[in-house]
Amino acid sequence: MSAVTAVEVLLLGLTGYFGVSTLATWILALMSRNEVERLKTHTPQKLPPQPEITVLVPACNEESVIVSSVRALLRLDYSNLKIMIINDGSKDGTLHLLSQAFQLRNETFSARTRISPLLPRSMFRSAMDPRLIVLDKQNSGKADSINCALQFVESEFFAISDADTQWSPQGLTHLVAGLDVVRGHVIAVGGVVGLANAQENLLTRLQVSEYQRAFFVGRLCWNSQNAVPLISGAAGLYRTNPAVQVGGIPVGSLTEDLEFTLKLHAFGKTHIPDYRILFIEKTVCFTHAPQTWKVLIEQRARWQRGLLWCMTSSPKFLTTSTPFIWFLEVMSAPMEWLAFFLVLLALASASIPFSSAGMILLVSFLIGVANSVLAMWVSYPLKEHNPRRLLAGGILELFGYRQILSWVRFRSMWTAFRSRPPSWRAHLIQPDAKVRKNR
Repeated sequence: MSAVTAVEVLLLGLTGYFGVSTLATWILALMSRNEVERLKTHTPQKLPPQPEITVLVPACNEESVIVSSVRALLRLDYSNLKIMIINDGSKDGTLHLLSQAFQLRNETFSARTRISPLLPRSMFRSAMDPRLIVLDKQNSGKADSINCALQFVESEFFAISDADTQWSPQGLTHLVAGLDVVRGHVIAVGGVVGLANAQENLLTRLQVSEYQRAFFVGRLCWNSQNAVPLISGAAGLYRTNPAVQVGGIPVGSLTEDLEFTLKLHAFGKTHIPDYRILFIEKTVCFTHAPQTWKVLIEQRARWQRGLLWCMTSSPKFLTTSTPFIWFLEVMSAPMEWLAFFLVLLALASASIPFSSAGMILLVSFLIGVANSVLAMWVSYPLKEHNPRRLLAGGILELFGYRQILSWVRFRSMWTAFRSRPPSWRAHLIQPDAKVRKNR
């Protein structure tokens, strides 16, 4: 077979891949739209009681936002609530400001279990609002800070929040309502994460459409198969006992929320026959997206390595959604760049005319627009988002933004596979503190 023929065959194969991946995306979007309609029309047989929830907030050097964040959490429209702040060895005035603002008093709590090698140095309760508890510990990173606090959680459910996360007033109420949406023993409920700084600059605006596709096309559709692959740590409600049984949040993981969700799936399959992990269509909180290319590239490279780790580390992590994640997430970046390289090679060898190359690029562009329209179509019944803005962002991201991030993902995979040991396992020896930001 000549080189020219080989290029043509590869281009034909890639065309088939992109055709199948587009069809798969449309099928998932249809499943997601059906799920949105089902959740909208669902009427609970009875209003669920408000179970006690403990919100865990790890904080390291967060003096600029910690007081306002705690006050906002205490104002949430949810009556049966505790707030547990974990001061992760802050070197600034985080603990001092908390003590002044909320009149902290020393108090002793008993650990219910041991899933962290560390115990707090000091423990406090607010004299102004007894719902607020503060743990002070040496620095060990976000995941271990959560596990340290989880040892003292007495409530049936807990949620996780970053210090700068802005919760919707009804956020916890929406998550609790999700417990009644399906039959079975729900061990985790996730919701949509909005971007608090969506209008900060062009880069943050472009991420809005990306987030909408991830939530409304990539997660909602898996409710019916009980295969939701990811509950974002900033927008999830977890049942405490299963979380403790799996050892808490994976320490040192590059993508601890993804790995934690998959560990809960594995636990549920073997210990809870009717377990469910659910995703709801409500926006429950807002986080801050990266505002610079440097931070965004570091975040996406880390996410890709973490995805590789979770998809290859254990057969126990397999769910119905795993083949789709491989096909649509893991393989998409190398396939896109292989197609780009082959088109350039074909043009250089004159094996295809410029008109054909232009047609390939046009079809690629139209597929990208169609996928953005799908996300808009799925989320439109919720009336929470501006359709024109979503569509504009989905089109603009096709001019450089998507290609850059695709290259970042491809380079991250290439580096990972070439390294010995594979660098997606590098988090096993890296301090978790180095990867705690920009989630």
